[in-house]
Amino acid sequence: MYDGICLECGNNFSTKYENIKFCSYSCAAFYNKRKGIGVDQCLYCSIDFIKQNKNHIFCSTICKRKYEREHDIIELICSECETKFDANRKDSLRYKNHFCSRECESNFREKESHDLRCCENCKKKFECKKHDKLRFCSIACQGEWQSKTRIGKDSATYKHGITDNMRTKKCERCGKEMIGTPKSFEKQKFCSVGCRIRSMNKTMTAPHVAVTTILEENNIEFSIEHSIKRFSIDCFIYDRFAIEIMGTYWHCDPRFYKIPIDNIQEHSISSDSNKNKYLNYLYIPVLYIWEYDIATNTNVCEKLILKFLKNNGILENYHSMNYSISGRGVRLNDKILVPRFEK
Repeated sequence: MYDGICLECGNNFSTKYENIKFCSYSCAAFYNKRKGIGVDQCLYCSIDFIKQNKNHIFCSTICKRKYEREHDIIELICSECETKFDANRKDSLRYKNHFCSRECESNFREKESHDLRCCENCKKKFECKKHDKLRFCSIACQGEWQSKTRIGKDSATYKHGITDNMRTKKCERCGKEMIGTPKSFEKQKFCSVGCRIRSMNKTMTAPHVAVTTILEENNIEFSIEHSIKRFSIDCFIYDRFAIEIMGTYWHCDPRFYKIPIDNIQEHSISSDSNKNKYLNYLYIPVLYIWEYDIATNTNVCEKLILKFLKNNGILENYHSMNYSISGRGVRLNDKILVPRFEK
């Protein structure tokens, strides 16, 4: 064994080999880094520095970058504005396009990623991204184009295995020919809502028929005898608004009956009150059209229904008995009548 003193830390150590000058690898690494392989001048600033290897010719990375910028600069042309500017030679080889500023680069990238196309429907030009498969400037144009071209046998849903005779059926009420498929005809029996309602007139009261006629003539979508829990709504419009047709006797019209005259009217008043409370709980506005009004003042009822829908279900009063004609619309009467089920 040989004894020695470490050249880096100065500690005594024992080793098998005579030429070992360090007690550990870390001490050897620290010593070599501090001493290097010699002293040399920086190629850029000419300051003396410790050279670590033969390729070490700058004292710092800052000097290295400055030297590269000054000795490796070439003139390039901006790909966007075509102005000349100085750039590093390495960058010119690395990138295909070159830019004098970030603004020019942003404008160039936007032009490269976007495309100018012509709408197939309205022939107007519109801008979109190149990878998009857009053919129309808007959804409206797409729908209009499809309604013109994707009909009949050109429709995407057209089933070629069904014959022309299987695609027609006569309305069960008016006999008008309907177009569809055997599967759709399993549920479709009538050509329109009007025919469906008229076919049910035998079970509907005269006031009910009159109200549904008003809705149909004004092209208002509705359903009849719509069920909500244990209650049934006479006319349910847009799945948001309710119209109840109130019979003079059955619902105890206050203009004819000051108090209920029998158990039937008392039961109806209780039932009407429960239905009214439940629909209010569900925030479903209800318009009450009374039998006497639909028979004597149909115009008032029609204008009141239209006002009810136009105002999104908000009215000063929800009973037809409290309205009268005023110009082109209706106005609330001075004397307000309150039905028994609301007292």
